[in-house]
Amino acid sequence: MFRQILIHPHDRKFQHIFFRKNENEPLLEYELNTVTYGLNPSPYHALRVLRQLITDDGAAFPRASRALRESTYIDDVCVAVSSITEACLLKTELITLLKLGGFELRKWASNEPAVLDDLPPDHKTAVLLLKADSEASLRVLGIKWHPSEDQFSYSVRDLTPATTKRLVLSQITCLQYNLVEPRGQRRPTGRCLKHW
Repeated sequence: MFRQILIHPHDRKFQHIFFRKNENEPLLEYELNTVTYGLNPSPYHALRVLRQLITDDGAAFPRASRALRESTYIDDVCVAVSSITEACLLKTELITLLKLGGFELRKWASNEPAVLDDLPPDHKTAVLLLKADSEASLRVLGIKWHPSEDQFSYSVRDLTPATTKRLVLSQITCLQYNLVEPRGQRRPTGRCLKHW
């Protein structure tokens, strides 16, 4: 999405990069014409362009305007509708409205294959094309979506680090300062175990 948004020529002077193919060649200076990945204001610029598109042309596309306003996170539009007909109308409005702004939607996914039938294969999500329907899942905003069952799931990583001598000693040290006898004196437990 960022590469589809042009920066005003006056502001391009703030987006220069230097490049050379190998260290024997001189540095070449390039001026970037589009919104740049990794800059702090880039997500704002992308969403601001969408908001302006809604303001300028959104009245003719009420479904798409609402979806872009309420169901967009950076460059993902995640919408639920009540029927296949409604989904097809929304898809058509989104494609038409965003095309007015110079955007071409890709990575389409739906739990109902009929909604995606008229889209070319390169506009659909690759995961759905490569895997069998029962195995396909997409990552949407940090969780997994299984379109064939229309279910969400998540996986939790084991945050327990591998047990190392350094980790054991660190935990012992923390315990040493937290273990206090009823008389208010520290226990020598940590000291004995540190000689390990």
